[in-house]
Amino acid sequence: MKKNLFLVYLAFCLIITACSGLKWKHDYKPRSALREDLEDCQRDVRTFRRGYTGGETPYEEQIMINECMQNKGWYR
Repeated sequence: MKKNLFLVYLAFCLIITACSGLKWKHDYKPRSALREDLEDCQRDVRTFRRGYTGGETPYEEQIMINECMQNKGWYR
């Protein structure tokens, strides 16, 4: 019973986290610029990772993408 309750709680947390992570905002760029900036950041991070053999996890990769987006002026 405790295991099932834990799994339900975990699923709920993952859904809430995934939904909250989709709302990037910018003070002066239009919403249509979001996709281009996000793709640029993803490409830059993946290019960096190919040249670096540090073995980042997908979680660390996402942190790097988020930092890139913040450097472009986007925030959540």
